[in-house]
Amino acid sequence: MNQFSKVGIVADHAGFAVVKVVLSVLDRLQVKHIYYGVHNSDRSVDYPSVFAPLGQAWAAGEVDGGIAVCGSGVGMSIVANKYSGLRSASVWNETVCKLAREHNDLNLLCLGARVLEPSELTRIIELWLTTPFEGGRHQRRVELIHSLEDQS
Repeated sequence: MNQFSKVGIVADHAGFAVVKVVLSVLDRLQVKHIYYGVHNSDRSVDYPSVFAPLGQAWAAGEVDGGIAVCGSGVGMSIVANKYSGLRSASVWNETVCKLAREHNDLNLLCLGARVLEPSELTRIIELWLTTPFEGGRHQRRVELIHSLEDQS
C-alpha cells in the first residue's frame, strides 16, 4: 500500500543517471508523481537550486512525499531538511529505509546514484512506499522535531 498520494521527484546531474529507474518503479506501482529535476547530465548543477521546485511544491501542498537523487543522497537530504515538515534522510539499504519510515515517518527519500545499484534503488523505493509509520512513541519524537522547526 502506497503511503503517499503524490510524490515529487528531483535529481541533479549525478542523480539523472538513475531517474529512469525511479520513475519506472513509481509507474509500475501506479504512484502519482511529478518530476522537477534536470533533464540531462551534460553539466554540473547546484543541488540546492535543483531541489527548490520540489521544496516549493511541498510547501504549497502539491506533493505529500518526495524522492531526491544526487551522487550520495547526502546533499539533497541536507537541503530537504531545511523545509518545514520534510523529514529526509540519505538511505543506503533496506534496513535503514524500513526504520526511517517506521520510526521517523520519513516523507522524503534521498538516494545516492553513485552508491546504489538499480536493483537496490528499486527495493528501497518499494519499501519506502509500503512501510507504514508506527506512531506511538515515535509520534512524540516526530512532534518534538517539528517543535524545533518552530524555534528557528
